[in-house]
Amino acid sequence: MFKYVIGDHITDTPWQRPQKGRITDWWEEFKVLKGVENYSFYIGGAVANNVRTWDVDIIMIKEKDNNNYEEIKFLLNEAMRIGFKHKQLLDIFCDETLMTEAPRDNNFKIRTWIGSEKHYNGEVKINKTKTDDTELIPGLWKCVAHKPLTWTHEKIKDGTYKTICMPIEEYLY
Repeated sequence: MFKYVIGDHITDTPWQRPQKGRITDWWEEFKVLKGVENYSFYIGGAVANNVRTWDVDIIMIKEKDNNNYEEIKFLLNEAMRIGFKHKQLLDIFCDETLMTEAPRDNNFKIRTWIGSEKHYNGEVKINKTKTDDTELIPGLWKCVAHKPLTWTHEKIKDGTYKTICMPIEEYLY
């Protein structure tokens, strides 16, 4: 038996490796939600570089003065819910800028979770909880990114990755 808990989300359906068709189905369903038009969306990490992985990294960029935390929380939660519906594990967060350069001051991500658990046959296999984050509103967290992109920059340096991220529609279509 499988169970995955992340924030308020619980699924007992194992996800599949990212597949462009499933990501497209997710995006087509997600992009029509109220509020999506207020943000820019990017796909990054392994998927953007056609490298085999288990999750889809999605970056939701907000305007600096946009503090509509209810809308941000709604969209992040819906993105994950729809992702699970399409058997895709989305690692989605919101930020003010793309972290395409070396580390910057005030590195953070806005997420709807600070912990996750993965269970197989009733046994906890993964249990992660962050403790240095700030709750903006109930269920929405400003998470400190201690070493943003270090891993990604190493992948670019060794030639595994060609890009950090790209607009999601550029990747899909």
